[in-house]
Amino acid sequence: MMQVTTNCTVTRTYAYDDACNIVTEMQSASAWSFTHSAASHSSQASLGGTLKGSYSYYRLEWRAIRAAINTPHRARRI
Repeated sequence: MMQVTTNCTVTRTYAYDDACNIVTEMQSASAWSFTHSAASHSSQASLGGTLKGSYSYYRLEWRAIRAAINTPHRARRI
């Protein structure tokens, strides 16, 4: 787990899996969670349990599609 502080106040907290991928990001009242493939590629991003984005990959493991789901214009980049 890693914490980011600003002016002596914790502003973000990150948790990682065994492959060093970020699995959760807590910021204020927002809780992002991330899932990864067996190859450690991002596969889904959720905010508060609601799916906000997903990723698909080509056979050579290049990211093919990044889909944002019901996300406002200036939302967090997933």
